[in-house]
Amino acid sequence: MKFLRITLALFACAFTLASCGSLNSGNTVKLLSDAGFTRNIPENIKQKDRYAAAEPYKLHRITSGGKTFYAYKDEKSGTAYVGTEKNYQEYRRLAEKQKVTREQYEATNMQSLGSWYGPSPYSPYRNIGYNRYP
Repeated sequence: MKFLRITLALFACAFTLASCGSLNSGNTVKLLSDAGFTRNIPENIKQKDRYAAAEPYKLHRITSGGKTFYAYKDEKSGTAYVGTEKNYQEYRRLAEKQKVTREQYEATNMQSLGSWYGPSPYSPYRNIGYNRYP
């Protein structure tokens, strides 16, 4: 019975981690689009060279002609998402909001697992309150 509980707990943790990974993959593009970044395909040689030199899947800050822009290279789709300072601030706000939501989801998920499995025999708090393990 103890083996079954541990196995179920491991599957639940693996599922939780897998769902977190799926929240992150492709999610940046959605957040950038929601923040007002525009999707651009490099067309001329200069744009293609800049695109090729940029590190993929990273938001870059670019200053040109006294103006600041932000660009994100999505290598899989062959596009770049470009936005202004205002777009970047909105992106950060949306990302922070999503982070808080994800943390609340994970905390709720772990609380429900804890109440279902009971206290862990390996927990430092196992002797406080209800404890069905000797």
